Amino acid sequence: MTRRLHSVLAVVACALGALGPAASATVVSTSQVKINGGKGDFGSGNHKAGWPQDNATVEWDYTPNANGVLICRATVNGVLYLDNFEGGTVKLKVTYSSNQAGAAPLAERVHTLSAGFALLGAQDPNHKLFILPACGSVDHCATEPPVSSSTLSKVTFTLLDQNDNPLDTPTSVTSFSPKSQQNFTSVTIDNTPPKFQNGSVTFQRSNGDMQGTVQGKLLWNSTSSNGTARMFVEFQDVNGVVLEKSLLKDSAVTSTPTQNNVNIVSTQALVKGRLFKIRVVVGTAGTFQGHPVTLNPKEQNFDFLGGFNTGTFELTPSDPDVEVGEHFTYAFTWTVPDPLNWHDLQALRLRILDGSDVVLSAYFDEATQTFALLDEKTGKLSQAYPAGSNQSLQTPYATLFMKNSGLQASGPTSPSVTLLLSLSCKPKLGGKWLAVEVAANDDQGNEGAFEYAGGITVF
Repeated sequence: MTRRLHSVLAVVACALGALGPAASATVVSTSQVKINGGKGDFGSGNHKAGWPQDNATVEWDYTPNANGVLICRATVNGVLYLDNFEGGTVKLKVTYSSNQAGAAPLAERVHTLSAGFALLGAQDPNHKLFILPACGSVDHCATEPPVSSSTLSKVTFTLLDQNDNPLDTPTSVTSFSPKSQQNFTSVTIDNTPPKFQNGSVTFQRSNGDMQGTVQGKLLWNSTSSNGTARMFVEFQDVNGVVLEKSLLKDSAVTSTPTQNNVNIVSTQALVKGRLFKIRVVVGTAGTFQGHPVTLNPKEQNFDFLGGFNTGTFELTPSDPDVEVGEHFTYAFTWTVPDPLNWHDLQALRLRILDGSDVVLSAYFDEATQTFALLDEKTGKLSQAYPAGSNQSLQTPYATLFMKNSGLQASGPTSPSVTLLLSLSCKPKLGGKWLAVEVAANDDQGNEGAFEYAGGITVF
């Protein structure tokens, strides 16, 4: 099964003039959280073998205010567990802040779970405390109202004992930060004829305003037929609702068998609010029942956040249980959209996180078909090696073994490629749950955002 956008990425644009307090919020991303603090745990679902079986979540959304400024809101959903039989007290501290070093908390709350002896331990209802934005009729529940701020970008969870001593290292998750600009270059839509070439699609966001621009050359690329090339551009919200449409009548060009005419085309729209899509359609100008139409249309769609453009993925196994030092192999498959093939990828990335800390970030370069580790703080790549070589790429926390790693594709024109990644976790990761995220960049300039793909439980 293809896992698509488990870390939910979505974008919204408001119609021109529609900004205001009633603007609807949309989840931009969902962070996964699971903490094993010994006496106290945080996650969701059943509790087995000393661990919550599922993840707690932080949902992030952005809503433009009346001035077009994006307001971030974080919503926490999870369960605090008292993981013993004899009972006692555990606490969960939830801290909201910006991601800037030294920033003061925007809000902070502490939830307390106290219970007596329970034969079922953490499975007993009295040893669970639901942490929800609204409890309603849920028993054993503490309310954790969402927090909103223009500077909010981080939520930190700290498990405490009855004396407020930490049970584990605090775990932080950060929001997906919307980009201010996204550029797509070398855009070509070949309908043979007509053709749009040397094109560019640009998104630019500033103070809540989003401007989209499409530029390029439109031509009737045939010397054996006559026709009129025409294109139109739609500026859409995430659901495909058209906010503004540009029918480029001035760009209609007619060619004869002896002349190939070219028109430079350009259109843009300023959409108040936030992120949106652009649809570019190229076809032949015609009429139907006296009305102008675009015949034989061919289109390309562009999304501001990337991620939507670079394809879909599958990671197997998605949630392995491993011991410290145990070798295990991920099959990481990426499928690009039609009509591309996997050689249109620039890079595939897989990273492993302990909370918000990256413990290993693997980088596969399609051009050289080599693997390296990326230092996400500096942006620098390590020495790269091909799969099958007697080399290892490692951090203080984990190792990627080249000898047992590999690359699989059914052929050079296949839309899918599978990376086989042989890994092991070092003692520093013992007793932890780790999140795994993947992403892809392609040769079109699309930079996919990281998406949640699964988790690793290390014993």
